Amino acid sequence: MYRCGPIHEFEPKTLENRRGQLLRWLCYVGKRTDTISIGSCNVRVTHLQPVSNGSGCKEYVLPVSTTCLIDDLLASIDEFIQSGPEDERVTAWNRAVRELNAPQPFDFTV
Repeated sequence: MYRCGPIHEFEPKTLENRRGQLLRWLCYVGKRTDTISIGSCNVRVTHLQPVSNGSGCKEYVLPVSTTCLIDDLLASIDEFIQSGPEDERVTAWNRAVRELNAPQPFDFTV
């Protein structure tokens, strides 16, 4: 998820739903639930849980903890390695990728 925005396009896209609400990424280095500065305010955030930025509920940020992304990736690699014989893991991985790769419309609602 993180790689698709900053790495491939330099800056992540802003999503807009059918109600005109905007969702922007907000990358931070910190714990899964943490207090960070947004502008001049300290805000309590949770990794990947949208937070209103106070603009009349029209704009939201999606806090993305780079620390959590790394921790989650390492945990998932460990889980993958321990999940069974290599041929079964690779077959399951390929099946999951095929299923997840199919494009689907998504209208986020906050």
